[in-house]
Amino acid sequence: MKNSIKFLIFAVLVMGSISSNAQRVTISGAGTYAVNGSYTKASVTNSSGQPYYEHSGGSYFIVFLGSYWTISTSNIAWSGTTYYHTYAPSATTDLTTVIWNIYYGSSPAPTGG
Repeated sequence: MKNSIKFLIFAVLVMGSISSNAQRVTISGAGTYAVNGSYTKASVTNSSGQPYYEHSGGSYFIVFLGSYWTISTSNIAWSGTTYYHTYAPSATTDLTTVIWNIYYGSSPAPTGG
């Protein structure tokens, strides 16, 4: 019984870390329609050393900026137009569970991640 519980806890921790570092996220329902779609995690970090995801169309990015993620037109911190943002404690935050807030984007804010 103890081994079963230990395995279950281990499995939950591993699953959580996998979803937190997803290789692909999908954004939908954003009022700024162009940001909706599939984003793939870049194999490198941006010039600030932060992880980011690139939109399948190449014009939008989901970028971690130290204490929050943004959906913007640039993968470089403080550059480009930020449409939506969400506060996050770390770069490994599970983007499928966050609540996006409107910055310069149109209402409604997107869902998903």
